[in-house]
Amino acid sequence: MQEVVKKEVLKLMDAGLISPISDSSWIPIAPEDQEKTTFTCPYGTYAYRRMPFGLCNAPATFQRCMVAIFQDMIESSMEVFMDEFSVYGNSFDQ
Repeated sequence: MQEVVKKEVLKLMDAGLISPISDSSWIPIAPEDQEKTTFTCPYGTYAYRRMPFGLCNAPATFQRCMVAIFQDMIESSMEVFMDEFSVYGNSFDQ
């Protein structure tokens, strides 16, 4: 079963339909909230413009975005929990 899922995921990646992500860098942080993400290193002081998963509420915010995007599919063919997706159906053809 695991090999079948892996094969299907690789097929979708090769077709350009899905791509792996390591964080929610495409979710922008409002300019007035960017100062809350400030960090200092030897090279200066910086603030994030896009939301990294290291922020305390980032996974929950990402989940809300995914639920909003996939709301018509939730409970019928997929579930979203934080940064995890479960897609299911009655058969592989579905």
